[in-house]
Amino acid sequence: MTVENQLLAIFKDHPERVFRKKELNASLKHNKLTPIQFKSAINKLLKSGAVKMVGHGKFQLAPAQQTIEGRLSVNQRGFGFVITADDQPDIYIGRRQQANAVDGDTVLVRKYKHSENESERGAVIRVLKRANDRFVGTIHFKDRSFWLMTQPITPARGIKILKDRSVEFEIGQSVVTKIRDWGGSSSPIIVEVVKVIGSAGDATNDFEIITSRYGYEAGYPEQVLAEVANFSDENIENEIMHRKDLRNLTTFTIDPVNARDFDDALSVERCATGFRLGVHIADVSHFVQSGTPLDSEALRRATSVYFTEGTVHMLPEKLSADLCSLLPGQDRLTLSALIDIDENLDIVNFTVIPAIINSNQRFTYGEVQDILDNKLSHKLEKELRMLLKLSRSLLEQRLKWGSLDFDLPEPIIKLNPSGIPYSIEPEERLDSHRIVEECMLLANRLVARNCPRAENKIRPFIYRIHDKPDKADLARLADLLSALKIPINAGSRELSSMDLRRILTRVSDSPFRNLIENVALRAMTKAKYSTENRGHYGLGYKYYTHFTSPIRRYPDLQVHRLIKRYSAESAHVGGTDQIANLKSISSQSSEAELKAQQAEREYIRIKQLRWLNEHISEQFDGLITGVNQFGFFVELTDVLAEGLVHIDTLNADDFIFDPDRYSLYSRRYRLEYRLGDRVRIEIRQVQPDKMQANFTLID
Repeated sequence: MTVENQLLAIFKDHPERVFRKKELNASLKHNKLTPIQFKSAINKLLKSGAVKMVGHGKFQLAPAQQTIEGRLSVNQRGFGFVITADDQPDIYIGRRQQANAVDGDTVLVRKYKHSENESERGAVIRVLKRANDRFVGTIHFKDRSFWLMTQPITPARGIKILKDRSVEFEIGQSVVTKIRDWGGSSSPIIVEVVKVIGSAGDATNDFEIITSRYGYEAGYPEQVLAEVANFSDENIENEIMHRKDLRNLTTFTIDPVNARDFDDALSVERCATGFRLGVHIADVSHFVQSGTPLDSEALRRATSVYFTEGTVHMLPEKLSADLCSLLPGQDRLTLSALIDIDENLDIVNFTVIPAIINSNQRFTYGEVQDILDNKLSHKLEKELRMLLKLSRSLLEQRLKWGSLDFDLPEPIIKLNPSGIPYSIEPEERLDSHRIVEECMLLANRLVARNCPRAENKIRPFIYRIHDKPDKADLARLADLLSALKIPINAGSRELSSMDLRRILTRVSDSPFRNLIENVALRAMTKAKYSTENRGHYGLGYKYYTHFTSPIRRYPDLQVHRLIKRYSAESAHVGGTDQIANLKSISSQSSEAELKAQQAEREYIRIKQLRWLNEHISEQFDGLITGVNQFGFFVELTDVLAEGLVHIDTLNADDFIFDPDRYSLYSRRYRLEYRLGDRVRIEIRQVQPDKMQANFTLID
């Protein structure tokens, strides 16, 4: 029996007793421990949570320990947090308490505290689900062995490559490896190289590196392709008699210039009550039937993932870019939301029906904007101007309800043949974008409000929810506003989205606008899918779902199925099996969405670093987007690329981090660098292998 177990047995024999060091040592049956041996043994028991300290040099058996499940997130400094349910605080996990878990794993954690005043800590006791069965990284050589360096984090215990190789590789190459042994808490993970992607320094490999790292596959299983091969235009022709024929209605799509799949089309006309808006969505559910191999693969992917160099589609191209896509001049099946709206924006009539349309025009956002700006003439100008008027009214109404509109620009990346960006620019927000956005928001809101209802019952459904920000995050925002002497006018109640909307409007011309918008944005929770309708805080909606993109999002496809089912005469409220299935779909889709966002952001980050590396020693204007004790991060205004200004490069040695003011300040020089401040920097160093860029401040 180990010394730790001997001590633990003593505590368990006397669960209420408080022991001193001498008493514990005297109770040991065998050799007494030296002070160093005792300290080591008792520290292990404290870290495991089996024993607690109740005073200086006094110890007692800890109460039954709580275990909790969550996802481990590890940072570049080695420690991490287990992210649990929404209403649970994250649990700090030290480097030595991670067992053999790695970043992203789902783990079972034992919670403990060293003292009453300490925040929640824990230790991993078991890995429940691995985030990956492989690693993608770069080959390095050290201590007579090959090692794998992964981005953005390599486990502290290292990833060692098997000496016996079935695939030849070289130092500096990016490779795909298969895990052979997960190792222990202090021993390395053992992997075998199964595929060489190419040089890590070659930017043309970035797309394959990211898709390999996240396990995305361009191809589909044979049985899925065999199923899709049976689909043709005949499937559409056979449906015409069973649907509302809207082919004589003027419909059109508005999408990016490089779009290949078209989920949605619009129509608008004047009617007796005001506007009759049509939001026509591709009826993917006619082709993708529940329980088929195609459906299983679509759910496994759950979302399409977009990169500059290619797209990983949820559905095979024959469906996504052809039979389901609302191509101009082609008969296509839709679920059409027909909405009658009066001049006061009241909904006079709303219905969703299976239909068939034939799109009259494929517009790009730029073309529509040119028509609205009188730079281009078109026969559908009248319809577009009606939509512009309607979208502006809908936006105004939405903002009055408290909808938040941070209007964050997305980077548009243009690559040269070597895979290095020659241009990264913020996407311009156009009126044409607003038209599509407001029409889709309206349709999603009305579907969520109306389609699950059956007399006095609400049938099972999938909602898109966005919970209220955490109270602590809102309190920090309120403290900041108070420090800046900006009135909140929310009284003792929590900040609603309307309160936040008023605050953001009030500070729109303030020098603190960037700071407040940044802090408000960081306070927001992540939107997700759920069978429980909890509303959408960010939009200010009581009801919201995703109905408008079934080609690229699985929840939209499932919502279409529910609408059809509930429209049929045999529709019923549904049992526990259906609810459980929808919960599983919601959870899986939320996880897939988060994974896709991480992959897309990592790809953008790599391309931004490639661009920065081409501009070493050049100067740019930027905005401080993050502040911590070792410096602050600056995002370049024109290219949205980010880098670190380290505290050691500042012209003072007394900078102090103030988390309440989101700033670093120097008393000696009366300097302060705060979140949201505008600064000018010089690009000093770029390390793509570490996903880092370092800037220096230009006074």
